Amino acid sequence: MRRVVLDTETTGLDVESGNRIIEVACIELDHRRQPDKTFHSYLNPEREIEEKALEVHGITTEFLQDKPKFSDIADELFEFLKGPDLKDPDLKDPDLKGTELVIHNAEFDLKFLNYEFQLIPAFPALEDVCEMMDIQQYSLEHRLGREHSLNAIASDYSLELSKREKQGAMAKAE
Repeated sequence: MRRVVLDTETTGLDVESGNRIIEVACIELDHRRQPDKTFHSYLNPEREIEEKALEVHGITTEFLQDKPKFSDIADELFEFLKGPDLKDPDLKDPDLKGTELVIHNAEFDLKFLNYEFQLIPAFPALEDVCEMMDIQQYSLEHRLGREHSLNAIASDYSLELSKREKQGAMAKAE
């Protein structure tokens, strides 16, 4: 099965309050190790970024002014995520899911991604076309007594963290 590591950054924590995605990063894995293909985009959310979110990722509203809107990249992103194996995205047969999305705190990212896709007609929920692997949930179930943050998990597996000055989506996906 094809695997894609995915992360997003947002204007804030609550999609119900109108927060939007401002960065999406995806890395297709080749045999779980080497990055093969990537998708990365900063996005103009057409709203201000909340102060707490800015403190986490450091992405400013001014930086995003000339970036594409989610609707501008939605087709390309969806095609990247679903992968080449899926013939008909409307089919609900789990055997046709061509991609497993690997996400830390998948509930958060999926809530925002599905919201953004639903603003544009004709996109199904990602759970209907992709399998999900939630790294945080896996950690809660299999790494008992340990911290479950992305940094703690990465450190336990001796993954390089020096690129991560801020919490950018591509740095976290890597």
